[in-house]
Amino acid sequence: MSALAAFRIHDRSNVAEVRRAAGARARSLGWSDTACGETEIVVTELATNLVKHARDGVVALTSDEAVKDGPLFVVAIDRGPGIADLTRSFADGFSTAGSSGTGLGAIRRLSFQTDVLSAPDGTVMIAELRNRAAQAAAGTGARRPVRLAGFDVPKEGQVVNGDAWSHRWLGPTLAIIVCDGLGHGYEASKASARAIECFESDGWETPSQALELANEHLRPTRGAAAAVALVDVERRRVRYCGVGNIVAGIVVDDHARHLVSHNGILGTAPRIGEFEYDWPKGATLIMHSDGLGSRWPLARWSGLWQRHPALIAGVAFRDLARGTDDAVIVVASAHA
Repeated sequence: MSALAAFRIHDRSNVAEVRRAAGARARSLGWSDTACGETEIVVTELATNLVKHARDGVVALTSDEAVKDGPLFVVAIDRGPGIADLTRSFADGFSTAGSSGTGLGAIRRLSFQTDVLSAPDGTVMIAELRNRAAQAAAGTGARRPVRLAGFDVPKEGQVVNGDAWSHRWLGPTLAIIVCDGLGHGYEASKASARAIECFESDGWETPSQALELANEHLRPTRGAAAAVALVDVERRRVRYCGVGNIVAGIVVDDHARHLVSHNGILGTAPRIGEFEYDWPKGATLIMHSDGLGSRWPLARWSGLWQRHPALIAGVAFRDLARGTDDAVIVVASAHA
């Protein structure tokens, strides 16, 4: 799954921007004209709701390029007043802004699946969009043993994000990398991009080897913090190597075990070693940069771990984003 884009929603010009990006992604996946049009409608409604009702709104797009005719997830995040009555809000004709009141109802009708979590200090809603015609002809398509979602959001006022992530499947093992280039902007993004290139190459087999390779290739850059996790579904183990300020943890039954990273910066020959952890049934892996705070409010998040990773990532961003730095977050969990 790759992070396509995340957009801060301040006004209607941002609505048009995210609509175009979502439509372009659906077309690049080979979706039908109908599916592309429905995607644009759903994204427009979600983003417009943020303009009308919310503050600090973000819409993120994420999809899994490795799954043929797989879904596109849209994650809408805000720190607005919350939705007082979710049931009524999804009914056509209900509106608190003087509109026709068909927006949330349209989102639900045109989406394969929706999920929402709303509190007085903000709402996170996800819409799962699919190319229905292709799936009806070919069945449900490939199903991975781990569900995955992630996105990155640049610092306010920045166009380029210095934080990034990627993933790949190595047989039954899911490999994930999260990077945080030093500073912000173009030079930071160059460092993260170089680490991603090393990760996506065939020059490594273990997380420590992946970061050792990146360390060599990042020497001409300003450097980056990064972490690589390998989730071995069959052995139910996670191998992990981190350098710098990447935060990671495995959560089971509302209890978190934080994963150990070494101090240092890739590109300056830091100490690089890896650790191995259990991946119990029902476990969720979270990895993020220091654009999000490291103190997870686990009591507040009780019950969240059974939801889709896209919703978990959205809630974590809503509750932890510092707002003064680039940010990236990735969440992986086993299928129920």
